[in-house]
Amino acid sequence: MRHGQLLPPYDSYEKLSLSELEGLASGSLDPDVDQGFVRHGLKEMDEWRTSIKDSQVVLCGQARRAQQTCSLMMEWAGIDLSPMVDHRINEIAFSPIALCGDSTEVPLSVLRKRLDDAIETGHAGVEKRGSIIARVQDVLEEYKGKRILCVSHGFLMKFIMAHLHTEFGFSLPESCAPSAAAPVPYLGMLRIEAG
Repeated sequence: MRHGQLLPPYDSYEKLSLSELEGLASGSLDPDVDQGFVRHGLKEMDEWRTSIKDSQVVLCGQARRAQQTCSLMMEWAGIDLSPMVDHRINEIAFSPIALCGDSTEVPLSVLRKRLDDAIETGHAGVEKRGSIIARVQDVLEEYKGKRILCVSHGFLMKFIMAHLHTEFGFSLPESCAPSAAAPVPYLGMLRIEAG
């Protein structure tokens, strides 16, 4: 699951400067989630409550927004487990400023495209494809056979979904397809049933 929407002025990544996006990406800027927005979003996802409540492991990234969303989700679903903060599900490591050069303003869609390309080409300052896959596979191997609730970030989730689609033929909602220009929605979820 992707973390919930952030409080203003960080509630729209499209409106943020490259330096603010850099802060979010690096973790030096770590704003709170909009708890009212998250609670409203969870009400809209009631059909997921039973499935989420059955989680055997709860993981969240190190960012405050992931941890706060995780806490709200556990409360909503009635999960009585201790969440584990796990660096392996942190956002993809990258520098928006390095990807955009001297530009002061770059549309978020362009930044997303540059990040996707940089992951594949091994651009300096961007986490490599193999590293991302290795850390996700490490989590899956550690908790093999368990139902995992994972609260993370949009770029990482989109990468995971594209990888599952390409490597294993998983069907994805159109909004989450590798070619989709839009980000994974806040509170966007992907349920994977492994055999």
